[in-house]
Amino acid sequence: MQTYVQSIVDLQNNSIVGYEVLTRGPECSVVERADKLFGSATHFGLTREIEFACARQALTFLPRLPNDKFLTINVGPEVLASDELFALLQDPHISPFHSQLAFELTEHLPLDDLDKVTLAVKRLQSMGIQVLLDDTGCGFFDISTAEVLRPAIVKLCITVIRRIELGDVIEKEITATRQRLDMLNTKTLGEGVEDAFQAETLKRAGVQYAQGYFFDVPKPIEQTLKASKVVTKKQLKTAVFISILVGTILTLINQGEALIGDAEINWFKVVLTYIVPFCVSLYSSAVALQDTK
Repeated sequence: MQTYVQSIVDLQNNSIVGYEVLTRGPECSVVERADKLFGSATHFGLTREIEFACARQALTFLPRLPNDKFLTINVGPEVLASDELFALLQDPHISPFHSQLAFELTEHLPLDDLDKVTLAVKRLQSMGIQVLLDDTGCGFFDISTAEVLRPAIVKLCITVIRRIELGDVIEKEITATRQRLDMLNTKTLGEGVEDAFQAETLKRAGVQYAQGYFFDVPKPIEQTLKASKVVTKKQLKTAVFISILVGTILTLINQGEALIGDAEINWFKVVLTYIVPFCVSLYSSAVALQDTK
């Protein structure tokens, strides 16, 4: 199986806060597409097994995730409440990263045993693991489910997002939903955002997060992790050179104060000792900043 991820974005500043795992079947196989993979699993009665296998594979990447990002993994009610999942979460390679982990409860199946799922959610939350509620408003889940489970994030159904084009009435409905979720200390996420109009509407409605093709397409998780490392190195490089630049400026200011009172200024020494290092520092900092764009 292939582990892909799609970014989850903070609508207030367009920064990436996390990634949703989107598993695909073996490359070039008849089940490469997710709908084919999970559809086949359902046909053969292997939904639970395939969900657990996907979760187990995704968890191997958790220790490599940037510290300021979280990873959300889709599971159904049965897997969420399973002893196998909780046993896996005790793995010493995974347990230190519980605060960066979230499970997204999918809406493909009804909650036949809500009490059992509620206990599982509370247990996960006690471990520092977040729970998300998927596709709220379209399938088996609604706000009343959120009131019982108290998830960290509720994802609005893609159908709701597509209806935004119908006018202000949809924006008002989204705002009302977001306000109800705010009262539960639950954040709202708009899923399947495909254009700027949808993104801006969600932002006006106070929705905190969004994801969709407007922001980026699903990518192999290895590619995403490598890209995040490159960004981190560039940011470090920028910080170093900015520090040099600031230090040079402060030195010039201090030396300039001393030179003001000097009747005989050696300008060659001034240029060689202060101006040249300043220009080099300025150029290096500019190059570093350009690299981060």
